[in-house]
Amino acid sequence: MANNLETSCSNHFRKRPNKPSSDSKKFCSCFAGTFTSTISLRELDAANEVVTSEIQEQFERAAEFCGRDVAPSVAQAGRAWIMESN
Repeated sequence: MANNLETSCSNHFRKRPNKPSSDSKKFCSCFAGTFTSTISLRELDAANEVVTSEIQEQFERAAEFCGRDVAPSVAQAGRAWIMESN
């Protein structure tokens, strides 16, 4: 699951005018690891492909946490990806 999230995140940054930077790669890797460490596959399966408030909260927490160590524009783009992915 972490690999899929990281790939999806990276693909989002590839669509942007600039090529993925080391910051965007760092954000995607951090986000995938953080999110998958806080929510289980069982919880995701139980949601039946619906983004529950708990899943959304974990997405937002992971984005906020991982956005701290990257450029503000990367953090903002990462949060935008999360919102459009839901």
